[in-house]
Amino acid sequence: MTRLDRMLGGGADEAQVARMWAGIGARRSARARRTNVTRPLAIVAAAAAIVFVVFALRKPGPLATRDGSGVHAWSVPAGEAPRVVELDDGSAITLGSGASVEPVENTGERFCVLLRDGSAHFSVRPGGPRRWIVEAGVATVEGVGTIFDVTREPAGVRVSVERGVVVVRGERVPNHVRRLEAHESMLVSAEVARVEEPSPPAPVTSTSTPKVAAPETIASARPEPDLLDEADRARREGRTADALALLGRVAASRDDARAALASFTRAKIELEDPSKLDDATRDLERALARGLPSPLDEQARARLAEARARKKTEP
Repeated sequence: MTRLDRMLGGGADEAQVARMWAGIGARRSARARRTNVTRPLAIVAAAAAIVFVVFALRKPGPLATRDGSGVHAWSVPAGEAPRVVELDDGSAITLGSGASVEPVENTGERFCVLLRDGSAHFSVRPGGPRRWIVEAGVATVEGVGTIFDVTREPAGVRVSVERGVVVVRGERVPNHVRRLEAHESMLVSAEVARVEEPSPPAPVTSTSTPKVAAPETIASARPEPDLLDEADRARREGRTADALALLGRVAASRDDARAALASFTRAKIELEDPSKLDDATRDLERALARGLPSPLDEQARARLAEARARKKTEP
């Protein structure tokens, strides 16, 4: 009697034994097939995990231009059309007429440029890994995933934000730092406080008792508060009428290079009030007539078309 017969109590015939061996073989084959399928899947999963870790740990590299021309100094001669520099992360820099921009630092974490002259429009891709920094002499502008304009002009450096938030730093910035949000702007003045030296005493030309000159006053020539900054403050505090009045004072000046910008800013406020469409249209026309930096010129023309269309449709 075989061992299997003894286990079965000797009552199994050959047909039953054959069926049992067939069942055992089938179960072994099924286990082998499952092993052959599971093992490749495990290998693929492990490889995918390794690739994911490699990509997660890899740091982004420097920015490059989309057309492959390279990141270097860019400029637009005065009188020529604006130039758009597209970067491979989806960001772009638009240089206005007479503008000059020079890259200073280009890494996976920071992209820093020097605006030497003119006006530049920066459109930074949201969600990007880099901090964008614009050095402009008396001001440093920093932002991430935002759209803003920086203009170097005789009066100083003008910063305007279209989307997002930027931080402006500099010795002439109030408290050395200022946060600007969408639709806010500021001018960092280029004026330097001057100290007047006292006049030397008049020489004694006779034997009579000389007259003692009254002491001269040593004073610092402090610039007046910037009206555009005051207007921005009034807007943030909800004093719209005060903001319009302050901007109107700048816009009315024939000698202030910022008159066009003041008219444009007035128009943006007025467009928020349907009853002021006529005023907004006039201010936009004045801003365009006085001349705006190229990026703002395009915005002003679009808003003027919007205001004229609304005048036709709104009662």
